[in-house]
Amino acid sequence: MVVLLLYGLKVGADRIFPNQNKENLKNEVNIVINTGVEITGVDKKSLQETINEVVQKNPDLPKNAVNFAKPAKIDPSAFITFDQKYKISEKALSESPLSIYDEENLERSIKFENTEIRIRATDKDYSGRGWGAIIPEFSENRVRMNVDPSIDLSELSHEDTVNGDVVIFHSIDAEGNIKKPHAHLYKVYEKKKN
Repeated sequence: MVVLLLYGLKVGADRIFPNQNKENLKNEVNIVINTGVEITGVDKKSLQETINEVVQKNPDLPKNAVNFAKPAKIDPSAFITFDQKYKISEKALSESPLSIYDEENLERSIKFENTEIRIRATDKDYSGRGWGAIIPEFSENRVRMNVDPSIDLSELSHEDTVNGDVVIFHSIDAEGNIKKPHAHLYKVYEKKKN
């Protein structure tokens, strides 16, 4: 039970906060797995594979783990214990999300400065629609793009590739996939003359 709860919290945290350091959650997962190895005599790799299999077969595990831990997560001094032997610390709980559904629907943004932008669709009349681009630093897939009103659309529409500053807005689904990306181009750099 404790290992699945910890794993669920860690998987949920990895989905919602992919770039956040989760050392306390990782350490507590390792402690419980090592204890499981001592108790069962099963080697660590086999135990890890079994846990991963259970997690894959139960896609609701992260959501359920987060919901179970939510009352303790809300109180920064709270922790969870099992049979007085295993403890999920306040620090580990602080690294887990409060709610998978609340967090996954939030729009996020990533800013890229002086990055390559490959223009794939243009509209000289409107800056807010009809534009599309590939921004390799983000993805090789084409994204919808809005162009800042300060940028000359007629000049931009004649370019195949420019360097510019762009913010990409997106959301993340329950599996951790990026959804609905769209870009806002707010600065274009002049091409260097030879």
